[in-house]
Amino acid sequence: MQKRKAFTLVELLTVMAIIALLVGIAVPSLSAARKKAKETACRALINSIEQGLLMFRDDFGTYPSSASSPAGFANTGKYDMNDSEMNGVATVASINTGAHKLAEAMMGYDMLGYEENHSYCDSAGNVLNAQTRKGYIATDNLAISTLPDIAARKSLTGVVAGDTTWSNRNYVITDNLKAEDSLPLLYFKANKRAVLQFNFFNYADNANITNYLSNFGSFAVNDLTNQTLNNFNYYTWDYRTGTGNFGNPAGRPYNKDTFIIISAGFDQIYGTKDDICNFDMAQGKVTN
Repeated sequence: MQKRKAFTLVELLTVMAIIALLVGIAVPSLSAARKKAKETACRALINSIEQGLLMFRDDFGTYPSSASSPAGFANTGKYDMNDSEMNGVATVASINTGAHKLAEAMMGYDMLGYEENHSYCDSAGNVLNAQTRKGYIATDNLAISTLPDIAARKSLTGVVAGDTTWSNRNYVITDNLKAEDSLPLLYFKANKRAVLQFNFFNYADNANITNYLSNFGSFAVNDLTNQTLNNFNYYTWDYRTGTGNFGNPAGRPYNKDTFIIISAGFDQIYGTKDDICNFDMAQGKVTN
């Protein structure tokens, strides 16, 4: 009976080296595939929101406002997620940004549907107008958060206690790119009556968010000269307008008649070519 010959040390090392090489090839590919899947899911979410906004317009004749405005009973006479009757925290003088306005339009403050008069509950926290409300996006598996929770997770520097935006407990819809560390989807409604390019979208609608988490804000609001993506006007400019020259008075932003939606992308910084939007902000532009 012949003895089976054992593997030599050289053979074992060779097999181990081949396995290590295959793992080294496979892991980056799997990582890239997971990243692509998350990006695809984010784009699908933005598309779903676009469809929801179109239905909202059909019902109300206009897209929801993105202008910053007060929140909380103390400011509006309407209870929302900032009030103690709703969540057990003291009422604060909060500000709703465009990101908050988007979430409210899609699902209401309490995720039970949008209420045109913003009457979601009474002083005891009892739900109001439930039968007449309507949602514009499916909330199953929808990633939502609040700015206080995001600020706590990211340990944002410069956010002071009681900040009127970062203390706002109304929901925002997040891009879900970083699981528990995702950022809000920003929403800007177009001013269709605007004449100059920098008046179509108001940077201030979400400035209290982007001031801490973006490259935006480095230039004047009406800057039509600096051709970098951290200039909000250049970022939103449709390169096909103004004969391809940024700053040309005939230039226009993308989606000048509707709205823009912006995810900060995987780098979690608004205003970079990594962003995921409902328009191609990098096409035809300098993106360094």
